[in-house]
Amino acid sequence: MPDTGEDIGGDQHPLKKVQRYIPGFRGYLQKDDIRDADRMLRMQLSQKISVARKNLEGAKASIEEKGLMVDIFQIESALNSLKRMSSEIGYADSGYSWMASNSNPVEDEVERIYDYDAGLLDQMTLLQGISSELSSAASDSDVATLERDSADIHTRLAFIEDLFRKRMAVMNRTGF
Repeated sequence: MPDTGEDIGGDQHPLKKVQRYIPGFRGYLQKDDIRDADRMLRMQLSQKISVARKNLEGAKASIEEKGLMVDIFQIESALNSLKRMSSEIGYADSGYSWMASNSNPVEDEVERIYDYDAGLLDQMTLLQGISSELSSAASDSDVATLERDSADIHTRLAFIEDLFRKRMAVMNRTGF
């Protein structure tokens, strides 16, 4: 299982974790379910990115309006990362090449993808929470929290981007 930093779901099976976030998610073992499962995951990730972006845009506006002495570049950089990530998630090559063949996905590889999916959803949920705290800190002029949360967002974003790239590498290698 890939290291996902903080594990929100405990010892729960990765597929069950994903289903906790995405009701109706059926997984990748049946050919007919793969496109729907991937689409559902991407929609959930996109929604979480959208909320985080909205929070950061609100924080940036509050910081500028109040003239707080905070490195606004950190927030702008996080916004750019979220925009880039949104595009990658929305338009990443899904492959599905094995759907045209008679082969089925290898169960171990599918398990790895579930691990990555669960990690992505956990991390995006944490990112959403941090972006909300950052927005509140900007409204409250809490510079110390702004600086801490800005740095934490960058760390979390880099981790999320790495998880997504690893997930896509497994999917492409598997022939999804």
